[in-house]
Amino acid sequence: MLPAPKIVTMAPVQSGKPSSRPQNPQDDPADLLCVRCGYDLRAISSQRCPECGLTIDRTTAAMSRLPWADRREMGRVRAYWRTSWMAAFGPGRLAAAMNRPVSFRDAQRFRHITVLLAWLPSAAWIAGLWLFGVGMPTADLYRRHMLGWNLQWLVGAVMVLAAWLFLLGASGVASYFFHPRALSLTRQNRAIALSYYACAPLAWLFVPAAMLGAHVWIASSWPDLVGITRTLNAALSVAALCLIVAITLISWVSTIRLMNHTTHRGGGRTFALMIYLPLAFLALGAVTLAIAAAALMGSMMVLSLR
Repeated sequence: MLPAPKIVTMAPVQSGKPSSRPQNPQDDPADLLCVRCGYDLRAISSQRCPECGLTIDRTTAAMSRLPWADRREMGRVRAYWRTSWMAAFGPGRLAAAMNRPVSFRDAQRFRHITVLLAWLPSAAWIAGLWLFGVGMPTADLYRRHMLGWNLQWLVGAVMVLAAWLFLLGASGVASYFFHPRALSLTRQNRAIALSYYACAPLAWLFVPAAMLGAHVWIASSWPDLVGITRTLNAALSVAALCLIVAITLISWVSTIRLMNHTTHRGGGRTFALMIYLPLAFLALGAVTLAIAAAALMGSMMVLSLR
């Protein structure tokens, strides 16, 4: 698993000398940037930005415009889904927060909620298929004695944990492209925080998971209605597969667009991110499968020694 990028910190300056205490980069409360062009306004006494001429409202310029930041007033569910929709379909509006304070702690919390929403249906499917032996040729082998039952539960838990690790890694790998050195330290910190909102489309994975669940329920509830259930199940399977592909593409495109809007780098960086994301997902998938395979092989070895 790739490690998360470290937040760039900057020591505050007091009496002309740098302090040995690092600045907390969570919200950058001391930074005041023009909401249009990003010009540093801390040393400006004028009521207009000297760079773009925008009238300065110092009160609103120091406030975040992300719905997730207003979740206590707006409601957590509403704020989450509004931010999720903005990240998926309006990354340009999300990137406008670069010129306002962005809480890294809030971004991480949003990311972990998204991973949880994506992981729960995945965990349910893995647990159902593995622990109940649906289509698993090794199910009978595990159920011959108590040790086999215990190993089956252990391997199932490892698979569920591996799925969570995959989603956690997939939700953060893009952040490595969001802090080019050409940006100021403050804007690098804010871009890294915003990068974690790009994982928002993963939260919609519960929809195809529910469709596949309906597929299994229909097939098991009405086995005699072969023609109708076959047609309905085929439609549900195709729709679920299309949704998974659509969610993947939306996540890929929105991440690239968000990076472009936040860093304003050239086409080379964009092309590199376009190639990097699928390769990173494949690498994470390979690691996930390797963890599951290692747990399975280890359990088989223990059973063979019995």
